[in-house]
Amino acid sequence: MYRPDHPPPHLHARYGEDVAQIELGTLRVLGGSLPPRALRLVRQWARLHPDEVADNCVRAQALEPLVRFDPRKPVVERQQLGVGGEGARQR
Repeated sequence: MYRPDHPPPHLHARYGEDVAQIELGTLRVLGGSLPPRALRLVRQWARLHPDEVADNCVRAQALEPLVRFDPRKPVVERQQLGVGGEGARQR
């Protein structure tokens, strides 16, 4: 994520030399491209972490520090550890 960045809320994904901007709400490619397998993985990851990604998008637009989270840990485990954004704790 870049701070501040243009709407709609999106993330930037990089795979090797390929870069794409992925809209958070729909997970469609706004610009750029990724190989099909990499795009599937990015979309799967974004579906698993919607609250954390959305929280950081809001923080980025407000020029606040981003919250680090371990994307490999399940949401339930992060909640128990008290890690993640506000949305993650409310689930």
